[in-house]
Amino acid sequence: MSKQIIEFGGCRFELLTDAENDFLGLGSIHIGNAQVRSSRLPLSPTFHTFASGQAVTRLKFLGVDQQTHELRFRTRVMGAPMLKLPYRDYHLSPVFSGLDWDRVTEQELGDLDLVISRADSKVGPYRFQGFAYRYEYRSSQNPIYFLHDRASWELDGDIMGATVYSQSVCADPLVTFAGETAWTTEERNENAGYSDNSVITHAYPRWAGHQAFDYQFKDNATLIGSYTKLGLICSVLRRDPGQAELKTFDTHWFTESLSVNTPDKRIMINLDPKTPTGQRNLWTWTLDDENRRARAEIGMREVPQVPSLQMNYWVNFTYETYRKDLLPAASAAGIPLVYIDNVNRSAMTEGFPGGNMCQSHDYEPAPLLGGTERLKALVDDARQQGVRVMSWTSTAQGPTTPLVRKHAHEKGWFVRMEDGRTISGDTHTTDFFLLNMAQEAPRSQWVDGLKRIRATTGLDSYYLDMFWNVTFAPVNYENLQPATQWRQVLQALSDLQEQGIDFQSEISAFTQSRCGYHPNYQKMENLFLSYKLIFQKAGLAELWSVAEWYRVLAHQSSPALALFYDKIRIDQIWTPAHRQALTDYMKMLPLMHTRHLQDDGRSVLWHDAKGEKATLFNFERRQVPLPGKVSDITADKSLPESDSYALEPLHTYGFRLKVADV
Repeated sequence: MSKQIIEFGGCRFELLTDAENDFLGLGSIHIGNAQVRSSRLPLSPTFHTFASGQAVTRLKFLGVDQQTHELRFRTRVMGAPMLKLPYRDYHLSPVFSGLDWDRVTEQELGDLDLVISRADSKVGPYRFQGFAYRYEYRSSQNPIYFLHDRASWELDGDIMGATVYSQSVCADPLVTFAGETAWTTEERNENAGYSDNSVITHAYPRWAGHQAFDYQFKDNATLIGSYTKLGLICSVLRRDPGQAELKTFDTHWFTESLSVNTPDKRIMINLDPKTPTGQRNLWTWTLDDENRRARAEIGMREVPQVPSLQMNYWVNFTYETYRKDLLPAASAAGIPLVYIDNVNRSAMTEGFPGGNMCQSHDYEPAPLLGGTERLKALVDDARQQGVRVMSWTSTAQGPTTPLVRKHAHEKGWFVRMEDGRTISGDTHTTDFFLLNMAQEAPRSQWVDGLKRIRATTGLDSYYLDMFWNVTFAPVNYENLQPATQWRQVLQALSDLQEQGIDFQSEISAFTQSRCGYHPNYQKMENLFLSYKLIFQKAGLAELWSVAEWYRVLAHQSSPALALFYDKIRIDQIWTPAHRQALTDYMKMLPLMHTRHLQDDGRSVLWHDAKGEKATLFNFERRQVPLPGKVSDITADKSLPESDSYALEPLHTYGFRLKVADV
């Protein structure tokens, strides 16, 4: 193996080639004097084609082009037929290639360049520097529909001793690596009825199931990997015991094309001195920046993180059930949002045996549940009591729906599986079928239906059940031409948001976010990682204590509150202190723009968007100097101006910031 060091933009890249001058990838990389990846596992891409079934065998190295603005490693992709092709036959069996097996016949698939450019960014007071890389593929006859980037990133070239923060659906959000520490964002759910195939997390895309960036640090050194623009990028991170690498597998999915550019991934480092709290704040501000940038690309605003009360009846309910059970409890407790089951026609409401409310039919209020008139009465009644109603929805249809009966054999209406024929329901293929949101007619069926419901009933909030992210992530194989639909889904959400309709979904930059399946999200010491997430408290036997509840709200997080705890309705055990904490939170929420965790851990400080006003959630009795005029929000009074203030535990304070404090 040959190694060559190439310098560009203040970085050093180790180019690895073999005796035949094939490109093996990039080995060790330095940003300045700081090593940011090990040299053992080369950074390298791979892919295969779909209908033609060609897999990458090697990358012929064509040379390096170095210019002022970019460094380009040029390769020619060599491929060979796969034994089993990616698509399936009439019976969903894998298709064999059927070619001779006495030799591997390579052919040129296309050209693939690894392109590196300079990168820098400022997050809060911290300036990051490094590089960005992307892949550019071109071919005259071999289109591709995904590219798998195999990389690893580790400060000092060894992940041992580093700490990683990572919001994802099921993985432990915090890990510090010792010698034998194993960690991965891949989740196996053997205990939830999936023991026959328990891997459930390989379809979670960045921004919609996995945080948009990678974050690790050792002492003062902080390494960030983030993308410059949106894409359907499904990622798995993994560290095996004893290994130096934190392996990062990023799969870029796209509509099949002869010309593909992946989004630039920036790898950047900052070496400024930081306390442990400083690292937590930097992670917070990075998360905010990445999500704001993603929403801006689509033209969406942030959905505020509002606590909700929920009850899933699943069967045998009507709108009146929620009016009698859920609404009085929410009103008495001062909880501003209630989550109810599907209010629209479904297999359950239309009388299909074994059908359930998740098997949608038409997007219109179900007569069996009370119809448009009774739904409007529920929404109006709730609004008069200061409560917003959020219902369930999805972009899937039950197998008995009129849409399926009418359009099942019509091209363009539903997502198809790898045989190009079978309608996909992804994780629930036998239970429902996914609408093809890339096409206007099925997309309008959903969008226009929700708009009509808002116009006739006032219902303007939904939990978008993505069934493990099948709304964003599916690839449609109709006509044996793989195509994605994620951008059209986001555009639909943006369209609905303009009409005043908001959403909650699995962890996402674009909706109110529900996450935290891993129990470590609810540990008090990990609450900072539950930032802007709704997570479920383990078990429903005990309500959060007032102190826990106040701390959760201080981090702009929220547990999913249940109607009953140990068979007792929540408003019967909800204390005035619980309600006061929530009242403080809702009053100050418009000013809670930038979170500043405090080194002593005794409070959480927020700045508003202009950096003029501050909100302090205080946990312990203490004496603290604060600038300007101070108000005790909890006691609803202004405090006499003083050099130091006696702060009460579980009280919220507001004050104006001086220029020097921003």
